[in-house]
Amino acid sequence: MRIRTKLLVFSLPLFLAAVVIMTLSSRQAVQTIMFQEVAKRGLTISAGLAQSSEIVSGFQSGSERMLLAALQSTLENTEAQYVFALDVSGRVLAHTNVAEKGKQYSDPVTLEVLRMEEPEYRRIETDGQFLMDVSFPVWSLAAEESGEEFLFLGEQDAGDKKRLGTLRLGLPLRNALETADQISGQVFWIVTIVIGTVLVVAMFFARKILRPVHLLAMAAHKVGHGGVGETVPVMSRDEIGDLARSFNQMSRDLADTTVSKDFLNSILEDMLDALIVTTADGLIRMVNRSAVELLGYPEEDLLNRSAALVFSDAEKIFGSGGVSGQMKENAILSREINLRTRDGKTVPALLSVAAFMNTQGRVEGFILTAKDITERKEAEEERKQLERQLVQSERLASVGTVVAGIVHNLKNPLTGIMGFAEILKMQYPEMTQVDRILSSSEQMQDMIENILAKSRQKKTVEKLDLNGLLERELDFMDADQAFKHKVEKEIRLSEKLPFVMGVYTDFSQVFGNLLRNAVEAMYDRPEKRLRVETRFNGGGEVIVEVEDTGSGIHKDHLEHLFAPFFTTKTGDGTEGKPQGTGLGLYTVRQLLEPYGANIEVESVVEQGTTFRVHIPAGKAEVGEAS
Repeated sequence: MRIRTKLLVFSLPLFLAAVVIMTLSSRQAVQTIMFQEVAKRGLTISAGLAQSSEIVSGFQSGSERMLLAALQSTLENTEAQYVFALDVSGRVLAHTNVAEKGKQYSDPVTLEVLRMEEPEYRRIETDGQFLMDVSFPVWSLAAEESGEEFLFLGEQDAGDKKRLGTLRLGLPLRNALETADQISGQVFWIVTIVIGTVLVVAMFFARKILRPVHLLAMAAHKVGHGGVGETVPVMSRDEIGDLARSFNQMSRDLADTTVSKDFLNSILEDMLDALIVTTADGLIRMVNRSAVELLGYPEEDLLNRSAALVFSDAEKIFGSGGVSGQMKENAILSREINLRTRDGKTVPALLSVAAFMNTQGRVEGFILTAKDITERKEAEEERKQLERQLVQSERLASVGTVVAGIVHNLKNPLTGIMGFAEILKMQYPEMTQVDRILSSSEQMQDMIENILAKSRQKKTVEKLDLNGLLERELDFMDADQAFKHKVEKEIRLSEKLPFVMGVYTDFSQVFGNLLRNAVEAMYDRPEKRLRVETRFNGGGEVIVEVEDTGSGIHKDHLEHLFAPFFTTKTGDGTEGKPQGTGLGLYTVRQLLEPYGANIEVESVVEQGTTFRVHIPAGKAEVGEAS
């Protein structure tokens, strides 16, 4: 989802909430004001009525006729729904509704009104109609000088007073409510227009600000997929402009580099010598086909094992006083060593070692190429052939120097790009384009540093039945003794799954890796349930899901899950405990990329993990997978 769309999606609820809140608030405020006006009017009417001599005399004499005449007059001259008089006990002395005459009111509201010494008003609902009920106490005061009695209205300097009763007046609130609704409706449209205008202006400026970021993301994507030399216009002097300048410099440097990813991959594909990549302490992380054939071990038996398994004098290479202690950046060391094969034979070989460094200048691992020189040892007459082999070995060994040089030349501009992108991400965390820039930059970095990927022979793309492929992989898994611990399987294969175009061995390796990872994740779990599902989403994609009930993956590890040499498996390989190589999921992503496929992962710690692969269905042309 683009940032402009996100802004619109996030802004609309805020816009609606603001309109609703302001409209309701205004309606409530207007209602309060209108109710107060009705209450004041009711108090004024009640006060005038309570001061009339007829009311006072009527209360004192208890004459309904005198009271009713005054009450009926008030009812006719106002919009009141009712007017009545109560004595101090709550008995109706007079009521504009004759049916109420003589009744004794004992409801909580009346009892509360009789106890109050000051005029009161409250909103009530009667027969579905909202009214303002005004209660006004009527007092008599005996004046010592005149002997006259008059109404006491609460003056602080009055003498003795006596409560005669209470007047109650009911005024309708219909007009007040209608007025409040009209005003709140006007407020609604005013607020809607103002906030809508602000939103439109904000979206306009957001589009203008995000345009250079969009251009930069598109260019980074092209470069990340091999389009070297791509540049973008520098449109500002801020961090985005700095990022664009750094990107252009990096793109030019990459275009000037004579060795590309495809060229180096072609060298590795044609290599006849054994290629072994290890960590700094000698753990094997990658081998090529020639190494597997020379040593006689299956690839899985070599990965993540110590190089001492195949090098007779591994201490001279990886020990503190050996090759590792002599290696420097861009340096290559060559020497004759003995390799141990699976059947126990010793094979003399010419070993070339190149180190690759991290950004701090420390050795992270070694790239080793080994050429079998058995024939030279057996027969001196073959010296010329041996010299040609040596020249070829040294030429191939120079790959390490070229790779190290490329990494060194691209570190600074890549670091600058990623640094500026991180700054931009902190300032604009909602920008998904920045994440794409970072992802593409990391892909470009890995493009060179991980270029020594496992060599594979070119294969022909064909129509693949993924259901059949998955069934075969599950059968292989069942036959593997490494997975003999019981796993409950839930297989849901769609009957109408379209074919996909691809190389069988590529997809076999993809799903073999995912199934193996799922089963290994459940090694020590009480519940071992594996779910495999295929479906067609109707959008041109075949979806394959592999779900396990394993220990799950921590959220901090998810972003590194497809990085080379990263593994969450902590076992040491003993007693059947899973031991990770850190290249399985990296290889899966690399294999899927040429087909326009992608892989997603969802995981909850202590609950399990789901890998979801999206593959274009029935794609006619993918090219040759390498």
